[in-house]
Amino acid sequence: MKTKIAGQDSKLTRLPAALQEHLRANTGQTFRREQLCSAVWRMNFYRHSRTIDQTISIVRKHLAAEERIVTVFGVGYRHETQPTR
Repeated sequence: MKTKIAGQDSKLTRLPAALQEHLRANTGQTFRREQLCSAVWRMNFYRHSRTIDQTISIVRKHLAAEERIVTVFGVGYRHETQPTR
């Protein structure tokens, strides 16, 4: 799946692209790992799985300069955008 990053095409595989799309559609909302697993992977969360963390790491490398994914310790992840100057 192609996504636009700083005016350039970026290729992400299906699941990282779906995770990125889900977080962007809900900017500012914090999601627990269980919620992301259910929404993106459509499966039950396995508590010791590092899949979410690894996929977040992949997505972070493909974000535009004004975007970021914040780790909310003890809770989950949140997508944020910074205003351009």
